[in-house]
Amino acid sequence: MEADQKIGQKSMTKAILIMSVIIFAVGFGLGFYIFGYHKKASTDYKQSLREVIDYIDSLEKERNALSDRLKAFETQREPAQLGAGADVSQTAAVQQRLEALERENASLRSSMIQNQTLLQENYQLRSRVQALEGGMNPQGAGAAAPQPQPVAPQTTTAPR
Repeated sequence: MEADQKIGQKSMTKAILIMSVIIFAVGFGLGFYIFGYHKKASTDYKQSLREVIDYIDSLEKERNALSDRLKAFETQREPAQLGAGADVSQTAAVQQRLEALERENASLRSSMIQNQTLLQENYQLRSRVQALEGGMNPQGAGAAAPQPQPVAPQTTTAPR
């Protein structure tokens, strides 16, 4: 009875050891395949830089458009606030319009803040890409002079 138990214990140990070796070999093979030797060709940093610059330009255009819309809504809001007290019959309609404009104003402000953070992130990415591109070019091979980074305009919130 004890001999059968020892044989069963040995075969169980062998099975566990063999399964462990198989799992290790499969994991090693998959890791080597995924992260291994067959790397793609080097990244085209100049193309990446062009894409980042195009993206930054589109963000700047969107930010300018949002800023213009925000100014227009703020100028529409002031007469609406003054005219609301003059005519009692139109007070409810003007109040609803004012609330809608304020909601849209808040939405535009949050969009503008988000665009500004994205713009700052893109400035950082642009500087990183320029640094990488500068690292690729040898010192004496006429490396491009770094372009000055434009400063993001600061906006202030209008008093309520």
